[in-house]
Amino acid sequence: RRALTAALLVGAAAAACASPGQPPGGPEDRIAPRVVAVLPESNSVNARPNRVLVRYSDVISEQGPGGELSRLVLVSPWDGAVDVGWRRTGLSIRPRKGWRPNTPYVVTILPGIADLRNNADKAGFSFRFSTGPTLPATVVRGVVFDWATAKPLGKALVQAIDPRDTTLAYLTASDTTGRFELRMVPPGTYVVRAVDEKGTPNRALDPREPWDSVRIALTDSATAEFHVFVHDTIAPRIQAIERRDSTTVLLTFDRALQPGQRIDTSLVRVVAPDSSRLALAEVITGNEDRRRQAAADSVAALTDTSRRARRTIDPTVRRDTTPKVPLPVSRREPLATELVVRAARPFTPGTNYRVTVTGLRGVLGATAPATRTLVVPKADTTARERGVPADATPPTRGAPTAVPRDTTVRGRPLSAPADTVRRPAAPRDTTRRPPSAGSPTR
Repeated sequence: RRALTAALLVGAAAAACASPGQPPGGPEDRIAPRVVAVLPESNSVNARPNRVLVRYSDVISEQGPGGELSRLVLVSPWDGAVDVGWRRTGLSIRPRKGWRPNTPYVVTILPGIADLRNNADKAGFSFRFSTGPTLPATVVRGVVFDWATAKPLGKALVQAIDPRDTTLAYLTASDTTGRFELRMVPPGTYVVRAVDEKGTPNRALDPREPWDSVRIALTDSATAEFHVFVHDTIAPRIQAIERRDSTTVLLTFDRALQPGQRIDTSLVRVVAPDSSRLALAEVITGNEDRRRQAAADSVAALTDTSRRARRTIDPTVRRDTTPKVPLPVSRREPLATELVVRAARPFTPGTNYRVTVTGLRGVLGATAPATRTLVVPKADTTARERGVPADATPPTRGAPTAVPRDTTVRGRPLSAPADTVRRPAAPRDTTRRPPSAGSPTR
């Protein structure tokens, strides 16, 4: 330990009289910095540090990907701000209120520490020690999902808070697969909360940040699954309305809809200018509509052999045999934000309809009437003459138009005509020439 302490102190002293800079020449370095030493040592007990020191294999940048290096450091348990200092080839870490006595600590450095060539560490690092005599073996494992997409959420903050002392929180973060492990939490009852801090890691819950929480009784281990979403008490409103075809309308809302509520034609009214109500055939969520379309596409792919892709193997490409960790799958479907409304008869061209949604609830149960106007354009007679359906959706302005196909019938290329001009023959040479030497004479 004395040798390790001396090495870290020498590195800190060298940092005081040196300035960061990229050395010239040599091959390009593409290796990210890695942790080579920590003080106190990992798994040590009865530690009395003033500052925790972390040393890297290379000079690191003074800034993290989001700004200050403190954004990349988690100290668990957390009771306030943490001071993180740059030491050229390392970090110094200390809570502003100091290290608590008889307390086990876990220090986590999130991915993002980079060297002067912007080679960033993608794995992160974590170690533990205790200012008391023991290291608890407790652990809380789980997965964090983004409920809006039902996909795993990386870099989510996970907090375990004792309801009897809300000033202290045990922290960790989910990895790229959404999984997390919260270790060395004393046995007891906790409220565990997952928060998507959305680039503002202040270790607190801010308005409009998605979160979810569960209550657990921890003895030695526990599991938890989170589906974070924005908690608000505002009812969903129609954000956009789009006519898909002559009988179908897509309504997009500015907030997610409560799952499990009954969706039918009683929620939507479509009223014409003469106050007549248009009969509706069906109202479903956008998720249900996409599920039906996917089922229809899979059936079509099975029946149509021309759509089956032929599997080929390129012998020149080396096969990737690296084992891949499968992503966790959510047991919930994504939150719906759309309604598909199908009318019993086509909409009348050149008519504006008033679409009103009543009784539709948000995720937390908030409800309020929402209204939007559907504009149906007039029928295009020129389109009918070209054979295009009158209810076809017009192309968007600026979109590339299709080039008409050249249907000209062309035959074989013609050869050059034969030359039939009659030209006179060259005159005969009748000039008398003297006999050459050695020829016989008459």
